[in-house]
Amino acid sequence: MKRFMLPIVFVILLSGCKKVEKFAYRGEPGGSLIVATFAEPSNLNPLYPTFKGISPVTDLLFSSLHKDGKNGKVVPCLATSWEYSEDFKRITYYIDKNAKWSDWTPITAKDIVFTFEKMKDPKTKYPLLGRLRFIKSARAIGDYTVEFEFKRMYADELLNSNLYPLPSKIFKGEELQYASYNLQPEVTSGPYIFKEWKKGNYILLEANKGYLYGKPPFDRVIFWFPKSLNELKDELNLKHVDIVLDFPPSEVEKFEGYKNVIEPGNAYTFIGWNLKKYSNKRLRLAFSMAIDKDQLIKDVLGGYGEKDYGPIPPNHWAFNKVLQTKDIPYKPKDATGIISSLGYEDRNKDGYFDKLSVSITVDKNDKINVNVAGEIVNYLKKIGVKAKVIQLDTPEFISSLISKNFDAFILGWTVKKELDPAPIWSSKGVYNFVGYKNKEIDDLIEKGILSLDREEGKKIWASFQTIILNDIPYTFLFVPSRINIVKNGIRGIEKGDHRLLAEHLDELWMPANKRITFDYASLGSHYQKMQKKVTKRPIPVARAPIVTAQNLLQENLNLQTGKEDTAKETGAVKKGEGKTAEKAGKTKTEEVVPIIRTLPQPIPEYTVQPIYPEAAKAVGAQGVVFVQVTVGINGNVKDVKILKSFGNSACDEAAIAAAKKWRFKPGTINGKPSEMTRTIPFNFRLP
Repeated sequence: MKRFMLPIVFVILLSGCKKVEKFAYRGEPGGSLIVATFAEPSNLNPLYPTFKGISPVTDLLFSSLHKDGKNGKVVPCLATSWEYSEDFKRITYYIDKNAKWSDWTPITAKDIVFTFEKMKDPKTKYPLLGRLRFIKSARAIGDYTVEFEFKRMYADELLNSNLYPLPSKIFKGEELQYASYNLQPEVTSGPYIFKEWKKGNYILLEANKGYLYGKPPFDRVIFWFPKSLNELKDELNLKHVDIVLDFPPSEVEKFEGYKNVIEPGNAYTFIGWNLKKYSNKRLRLAFSMAIDKDQLIKDVLGGYGEKDYGPIPPNHWAFNKVLQTKDIPYKPKDATGIISSLGYEDRNKDGYFDKLSVSITVDKNDKINVNVAGEIVNYLKKIGVKAKVIQLDTPEFISSLISKNFDAFILGWTVKKELDPAPIWSSKGVYNFVGYKNKEIDDLIEKGILSLDREEGKKIWASFQTIILNDIPYTFLFVPSRINIVKNGIRGIEKGDHRLLAEHLDELWMPANKRITFDYASLGSHYQKMQKKVTKRPIPVARAPIVTAQNLLQENLNLQTGKEDTAKETGAVKKGEGKTAEKAGKTKTEEVVPIIRTLPQPIPEYTVQPIYPEAAKAVGAQGVVFVQVTVGINGNVKDVKILKSFGNSACDEAAIAAAKKWRFKPGTINGKPSEMTRTIPFNFRLP
């Protein structure tokens, strides 16, 4: 075997051709760190991450085999080192013999194998199962050595085999998804240990004195979940909060005693075009040239973002910098000229081209995307294109995408380090809503995923980005920045650190003379008292972010990424819906401004929300259940099935029972009621 001697292998694997200096905490110990975030986790088990990834709470409770260092390269964590076989189809990890669980018992190879087998077990319903599709097995070689065997060699072997081990001794025949451990993990492996979770308020963690790399600087970390933006701002003005993660860009302001820490984002926002309706690439080019991206970033994001140039954000390792010079320019006059050259005219002299219009569909619960859609409409009108915004509820919006019942839509995708764009960009991708098909792109995705050499991989992904940019299935708009608010006394945030702030909270510290003593349990109480003094009736306030279509679709995208039989899966989902959309589209082509409400989808006229099962509440089960209903020509529900579950059977049954009671105005084709399906997401959230 070769330990770190990989001259031709993907550079992300080159974590240590030279000896890695062992990590040690720095800074003055003591005190508490109060972190505010609207993203309260649904559970603390690392096998059940959110759509954005591992919660920062979970990241402090559990350690992985390796992690990202300051320079962005992989460095040891629970594993001191690893080595590859000659054929690169096996990785052997060597577990640090000093690694202990929080009850001071050793972390062993048995725990690693146990966790891997749990991830593969269908009963676990591990949401990122696609990451394991090429991993054949994991086996213990002694107490502190684990070997992963792969079905084929590919670029992300090291990333995909990295896991957060669970203590095997804790689980004795218990189904993982229902385990009380998910809400109260009494034995963990990270720099902090769990102490208390007051739902909807805070989570308290205390420093793990037996942690592999020593006790972290802060004695305790409190994650506070404000009930509203106004409540959060009040606590910032009182200087009770030390850090705010992911502050809304549209609400950013300067708070006395704090600084804004801006991090590059990894999610791009775009306009998706219905390629069946707007099949002429030059027309899509004209639409794109009408949009001033720089001004859009200022108007919608307050300047906290950067232009996007394609399906891979500028901050990603695979981004092709050449695209920055080939971006579609803002030239509204040229855009008008292109449309005229395509034969469109303004015969009635109303300032708009005849028989040319765009309706931009958007999730009305996603306020940023609603604002983006409004700005785009104004840009299009300036070049003589009739345009309007269609705002739909989250379920209707998702249904319109699935049925391809739109002119254009606004959405965003998150791009992870482990790059697999097949669900979005493959000709048969589940999330290829625009209907983009390109055999060359399909081949490049396959080659890129399997490429081991980083430089070769970058060339493949560069071609991938260039072709998509030239084909213009999307108009790529911007990448929102991550905005964190940090108290001036906090230390440990360094320039040039490639990690997100949320990924190294354990390394932060504060000098004793900068600390304040504060009862974290009273966070938010000052604002609530002020509200009661102002009026007896509650004043409407800006609430914490709600679940949007973008969140739900991204979460499901995580499930789809890496499925070996994507084409087969896609066909099963799309077959009937595609035909319906195609038939419906024929009735719309002659309209000047198409009316795209929810047709051809059935419209709800009577709805019922599911009863939250007591059994689910007892274990803190939270998530979204996607139900597909078949609506008959009389508007009654004929059939119900679960499209996607978050793993709680009681919630599944409650969702089915509720869906059966819905009544609809049936969808129509050519004016006649027709049997159709639609998808309903039911949210199960603890109060």
